[in-house]
Amino acid sequence: KIPSIWRSGIYSARITNGNFDTDVRFIVKPPIGQSKLMFLVGTNTWQAYNPWGGGGFYDGPKDGASYDRPIEWRVGNFRQHTIESDRWLIAWLDTQGYDYSVATDLDLHIQRDKLFAPVGTLIIGAHSEYWTESMRSSLVHFIGRGGNLLYLGANAITSHVEFQPNTKNMYFAINNPKALEHGEWWRNQLKPQPESEILGIQYEQIPDKTHCAPYVVKESQLDHWAFKGTQLTKGSAFGLGGRIDHAWCDTGAASGWEADRCPVAACGKNALVLAESIVPSQMVFVQGQNSEGSVFSA
Repeated sequence: KIPSIWRSGIYSARITNGNFDTDVRFIVKPPIGQSKLMFLVGTNTWQAYNPWGGGGFYDGPKDGASYDRPIEWRVGNFRQHTIESDRWLIAWLDTQGYDYSVATDLDLHIQRDKLFAPVGTLIIGAHSEYWTESMRSSLVHFIGRGGNLLYLGANAITSHVEFQPNTKNMYFAINNPKALEHGEWWRNQLKPQPESEILGIQYEQIPDKTHCAPYVVKESQLDHWAFKGTQLTKGSAFGLGGRIDHAWCDTGAASGWEADRCPVAACGKNALVLAESIVPSQMVFVQGQNSEGSVFSA
């Protein structure tokens, strides 16, 4: 039983038989109304990349990815990137003293709008790719009623997934037989719904996924509130390096591997480009209109 004094967050339990150790990640969810700041953990992506039992989207028959199996977060020397990046974000929130709660994709799928009842600001992490219809519509409602979104990654809300009835088995939802490729993407559905409608930017496949680069401030946006106190000036680069595995990204810089940008043809309304990199990718701010909340995407 989880002690009542534990705060909401991502935890790890180490299990050993004396010869072999393994870590089990688990999430402690908040009591209703605990915090106005929520981090939505991309557990759909955790399971999509989970190779345990050959049951992920990228291992085995690719006909589904079940929550009813342990997450194999380390394969050899490779750590599952989604769990690691979420853990780093949680650590940063802790060091900065933020009061926050944590919920999962499955929580949002089941609870829908109720999950966001006390929330004023939602954080989406590094790789939250797989969204159901109930998740997506609940996020749209959240922003529409004044909730703010902080999106700190790439390739989010890209693929349409659903769960088989009365199960935790996730599958790609493809409803457009005319789609030549990536029929599971929201933007390729019979009724296209690109992620840029929400985030202001959308995932772009880049030819060299090992190349990363820092962001450079757009001169026209130097006075934007997002840069106040940063001491960034004309042409300043930031995000020069970080904790990302250099085997995946040559410099460890902030922008790369997978990147989002704002194509003119599909740019979200009211999206303001604050910074960009040569990858290419862009950092944008979408100012909410009337009673809508605002969105920061990087």
